[in-house]
Amino acid sequence: MADKKSPADGWPVISGDYIVGDPESPVAVTTLASHIEADLNGAAIAGPCKTENLGIEKVVANIISNPNIRFLILFVENVPLEGIERFQQQLEIVDLIDTEDIGTIQAKINECVEKDPGALESEPIVMEIDEENKKLVIVPNKKEKEEIEA
Repeated sequence: MADKKSPADGWPVISGDYIVGDPESPVAVTTLASHIEADLNGAAIAGPCKTENLGIEKVVANIISNPNIRFLILFVENVPLEGIERFQQQLEIVDLIDTEDIGTIQAKINECVEKDPGALESEPIVMEIDEENKKLVIVPNKKEKEEIEA
């Protein structure tokens, strides 16, 4: 079995309309606004990307706070460059846009679980929503907070 890590405390760190599965799964599933009506076995998290202003940003924040997720079955604005770079480094994008067939989606989840490379060797990056500016900002981790305070 692939090596696993604990996701950030309280994962998923950004609330939303999603189904949480196995946090050790390497797979996240998102749709472009349509609602997932089925239980997708093997996914860590699954749900719709409802809005273009903070929908995909929530997906990114929840994925990068769980280093076990290495596949996204599915363009990002308002996310710091470090978050985007980490998102690209951590994931292999699986494009099933315009696919609503649950059998096809489940088959792709199964395929991704089979080729699980294990958790990314980096620590989780936690982001929060800056409501005033309608964007995500990176929250310093414990080590960074200590360096700032020193």
